[in-house]
Amino acid sequence: MKEPEEYRFLAKKEWPLGADGIPTRQAARVIIISEDGYALLMLGHDSNDVNYRWWFTVGGGIKAGETALEAAQRELLEETGYEAKPHEVVGPVVERDGLFKFVDRPRRQIEYMFLVRTERFEVDSSRWTTSEKSLIDDLRWVPISEIEELSKEAFIYPPELTEIISTLYSNRWDGECVKIDEYNENGA
Repeated sequence: MKEPEEYRFLAKKEWPLGADGIPTRQAARVIIISEDGYALLMLGHDSNDVNYRWWFTVGGGIKAGETALEAAQRELLEETGYEAKPHEVVGPVVERDGLFKFVDRPRRQIEYMFLVRTERFEVDSSRWTTSEKSLIDDLRWVPISEIEELSKEAFIYPPELTEIISTLYSNRWDGECVKIDEYNENGA
């Protein structure tokens, strides 16, 4: 399946080639946990294979001139309609250098993951881009105790996400940013 022209344009602009020839970008992600034990997760698919799917957190690329925190707040608003106040966004709690294996080619994303604790809210997807509308299959509140079950229908990224969310929900986060380096561990 060929990538739609619009997506290829965005990919080139948002994912410039790194020194190693792999499209690379920096991104801000948000782990959203409700007080009653749910996490807000997205399900998306590869533009070249609708059956290659994964669960992940809200977020996206950091724009020029934006801090990771500003990007996290913007992405949270754009993808969910939730406008977080600066004091509600904690972190980053995770820094991840990830290697994504898309059908057409791998991509590297350097992520700064923040935490937002809130009551569950109704998601507003009216600000989604055309690409988000075509690539995101679901956005839902999932009981934290059931996140691991999602791996039966699609990958979970990062693979440590279930454990990270459980730790954050039970207030066991020690204030240290967790470092995940998949990019260098995979020999890239």
